[in-house]
Amino acid sequence: MNGVVLLLTTAVSDEQDVFALRRYGRTIAETAGLDQQDQIRLATALSELGRDRLGCAGVTVRFVLGAEPAPTLEVTTRWVDGPAPAPEALSSVGRLVRDTSHEVGGRRGSATLRVPVPVAPAAFAEISERIGEVLHTSATASREEDLRAQTRDLVVALEEARFQGDELRLLNEELEQTNAGVMALYSELSTELEQTNTGVVALHAELEAKSRQLVPDGTVALLFPDPARLPTLVTDEAMLARVLRNLVGNSLKFTTTGYVRIRVGMPDAHDGTLEISVEDTGVGIPEQDLEKVFEEFYQVRGAHQRGRTGTGLGLPYARRLVELLGGTLTLTSTPARGTTATVTLPAAGAAAPAAPTRVSVVISADDDAAFSAAFRPLLAEIAERVVQVADGAALLEAVRRERPGAIVVDLDMPEIDGYEVLRRLAGAGELAAIPVVVVTGFPVEQTDRARLGHARAVLAKASVGVSDLAAALGLSRPGAGSA
Repeated sequence: MNGVVLLLTTAVSDEQDVFALRRYGRTIAETAGLDQQDQIRLATALSELGRDRLGCAGVTVRFVLGAEPAPTLEVTTRWVDGPAPAPEALSSVGRLVRDTSHEVGGRRGSATLRVPVPVAPAAFAEISERIGEVLHTSATASREEDLRAQTRDLVVALEEARFQGDELRLLNEELEQTNAGVMALYSELSTELEQTNTGVVALHAELEAKSRQLVPDGTVALLFPDPARLPTLVTDEAMLARVLRNLVGNSLKFTTTGYVRIRVGMPDAHDGTLEISVEDTGVGIPEQDLEKVFEEFYQVRGAHQRGRTGTGLGLPYARRLVELLGGTLTLTSTPARGTTATVTLPAAGAAAPAAPTRVSVVISADDDAAFSAAFRPLLAEIAERVVQVADGAALLEAVRRERPGAIVVDLDMPEIDGYEVLRRLAGAGELAAIPVVVVTGFPVEQTDRARLGHARAVLAKASVGVSDLAAALGLSRPGAGSA
């Protein structure tokens, strides 16, 4: 880091030094422009870490203010002889200061806390000088003054905790209401999709009836191939019927003139695949939205929403069903000219092997104990054995030890978060092949998709279900059969 200014180096050997360390952290943070809550968090984190290091030899704490790439206060605690920091101390520090790291080699080690500070580049030198002056002035503070300052900080922290507790209760109430609404929506959608015909013949009759209704309105024609000339396909009839109902329904919804045409063929008999396409002359989909429409709840803006209702769940559900059948679902489209959905499946005599209903072991990482307890029964539906841990470091260790069939990870965790877990797994040789599903409390659309490329799916905690996990991992839905 360029533009580095050493603010203070102090030794820690007894309780009095810990009080002084807390005061230094609070003073520097306040002078650097941090708000009161961040001042208290940093001071408390330093106090926790300093107290944990009491009894170690050669403990020093170094405060540094860096200008680039962004103004940052960096506090590094080093020791030359002593045990590694207690896990509970590191966990407490990690909750107070998000950007932390530590290194241990034998009996030596260090722990570093980094806090962004609101210092303009032009004022960097002035703020650094002011911090030095303030530290010099406060150097004579007594133990009693330290105790009073710590008591004041604790009172403020208790008030903040009480306020956050009230907010958390309100948030939980809103979350319960939202979850109930989403689950009702899933239930309604599932009921609708289950009420389908169980064979292609029934589907054909339904489409023919719709065609007779639409053609007299001389606006949309529904065209489909001659059933007698269709190639043989060995697959799950009910699941394929759901997919085609979804695709044809979408085309009819967004097509006001022209036609909706179904084609079936084997473009290349040598590769053993069969293609079913649904082509329409509807409003079309912009290129930048072609993959987004497969994200849950996403709906294309503009003409697609004029007088038309929808949940944004149909296409994601259809793609998952096609993948369970061993195939792929893709879209091509031109705005104002139409869209073609293409389903590619294994052809006759080459049916995809039945997908397993469960994996041997699933490892899940989430630091929210309440959610982990509620989530465990869902995991037990897709795995013979469930292993749950509370952070990313424990997850990586468990993965190396257990070699599971699937991994489920939260994004917001102390020390090693979900993003870092995914990065490490992607570069971990044979571990990279283990399927990973992200289940997060963050709004799915606000996650950093560029850093989630290794994940099979990103699901919301508020609405995740067994079928979502099974589809993301390529498992047959528990209890479902195939023809």
